[in-house]
Amino acid sequence: KMTEIPDGMLESCNALESIEIPRHITSIGSAFCYCDALKYAVIPETVEHIDPSAFWSCSKFSDVYYYGTEKQWAKLTEPDEYNQTNGTLLAAKVHFLRTRMQDGKIMFTPNDLPNGCTVLFVFERGGKIESIKKAVNNGETIYLDKPESCDSGRVLFLDNEKNIMPICEQEQMRF
Repeated sequence: KMTEIPDGMLESCNALESIEIPRHITSIGSAFCYCDALKYAVIPETVEHIDPSAFWSCSKFSDVYYYGTEKQWAKLTEPDEYNQTNGTLLAAKVHFLRTRMQDGKIMFTPNDLPNGCTVLFVFERGGKIESIKKAVNNGETIYLDKPESCDSGRVLFLDNEKNIMPICEQEQMRF
């Protein structure tokens, strides 16, 4: 498998509106510069380097959905050895995603959810709901077994008025 998205790979691709970086990628070169329609990127915590010009001149770029922690993000967006930063990434709103797979288990980190709220895990197969599991947020990481027959899912929570709210539009599980 390739571990790097090389320089120029999708440069000036004006049909590209979003990009989800695969988990096996550890480095992103200046691959997406001048992608005028690019609005957001989903970046896994496995990415250890992003070139300062990776998203250069992406005029509509506004959001990053990141699977790591704030500390990992800060390290990832530090200036390089020439003191250059990725202005497009730094200007974007960063959403820290909470759901990931590890050792065959689903890990959910509640980050900013209120303690005591109910977290719902909706498991799907072919776009249809197969099962729902719930857990109470106590501020610690929640671990769940993935139902065998499911290929995707969503994470929701009940707010104080018992309204069902999505955690984040991009907070989807794909297996």
